[in-house]
Amino acid sequence: MADMWACSQCRSINTGKDRCYKCRSPRSVAGVAPTELPTIGPAAAVVPTGRYRSAAFRGVIASVFVVALTIASVMAVGALLPSGTEMTIAIIGLIVASLATFAAWLSRVVDNVPLLTGRFPRATPRMTFVQALIPVYNFRWIPSILREVLRMLDPRGNGDALVAAAILPLIIAAVGINVGKQLLRAAFVTGNITPRRAFEIEITFVQAMVGLLAVGAIMLVAVMVRVERVSAARARDVREALEDAL
Repeated sequence: MADMWACSQCRSINTGKDRCYKCRSPRSVAGVAPTELPTIGPAAAVVPTGRYRSAAFRGVIASVFVVALTIASVMAVGALLPSGTEMTIAIIGLIVASLATFAAWLSRVVDNVPLLTGRFPRATPRMTFVQALIPVYNFRWIPSILREVLRMLDPRGNGDALVAAAILPLIIAAVGINVGKQLLRAAFVTGNITPRRAFEIEITFVQAMVGLLAVGAIMLVAVMVRVERVSAARARDVREALEDAL
């Protein structure tokens, strides 16, 4: 017989997994035997376990690396820093550091959501950290996680628009640089463009894409600030409610 359990929150029947497939409540706090599932009246609210831990410090570190990466990229394209292996290594290092610190920040944010809202996001903190680090796929997962977090923390806000303003420029810049270089290389090989003209177009195009990258980076930091502000406000409300209850 399969390992079946029922979710006391949404009355869904699950098989084997640690979280409800429908409402994402953990089995450890919402799971009951199917025969014990309440059929009349509202279910008792799940009380999330653990304690609130601010993600602000992680957010500051991640923002510093994102801004540093943006500045280094702009200066490199503007020929204000020497090109070569050293510059490439520095930018790659900043990319890795930005992704790692951002993943750590987002993971902590997701971990706090149940304590602040009483609801569970689709992604777990561990899953969030891993998904934020996987190249290409993180462009799909990160926006989804950020939108869900902002909707839970601030349902009346404009979180979707803010996330789109941050992620779309980053995606366009990342894809545009690679596609643009391939098109210019193909035009040069087929003899449709002179080497000098190809170089001039490439420089202009890359500068435009890096400018777009800078806009996305600034907006991403704005998203992080927004998340931290609403999280801190929620934490104050929860603390005050507990104090009033006592």
